Amino acid sequence: MKDYFPRSNAEQVTWLTNFSSKIAISGASLGLTATEITALQINCSSLITAINTVETLKTSLKSATAAKEIAVQTEAGNIRTNVARFKTAASYTPTIGQDLGVVGTSTALDFATYKAKLTVENFAG
Repeated sequence: MKDYFPRSNAEQVTWLTNFSSKIAISGASLGLTATEITALQINCSSLITAINTVETLKTSLKSATAAKEIAVQTEAGNIRTNVARFKTAASYTPTIGQDLGVVGTSTALDFATYKAKLTVENFAG
């Protein structure tokens, strides 16, 4: 049997809105009680709210991620510039560098043992 329930979030909201309004009209003729009709409308409303909440949070996450990337570029760039400047100061010592955490380490990449780690996220919609 072909599934009637839409897959995308946007299509689900449209379908749920229509179903909720139409079940109020056709529900009684399908043998549903007023309580059952109201329960179905609450189901629709709850699902619409959940979908809208997720969509809002996804948008907020995208905005926050973009803002963070800009901050990393500008703020980290400023920090790096200043660290490079004070590393050349006559009063700079390796102890100060260690204390500030600005002494880099170099690690040789061993391609024979290197294993990439991939992470995937699936967002419905």
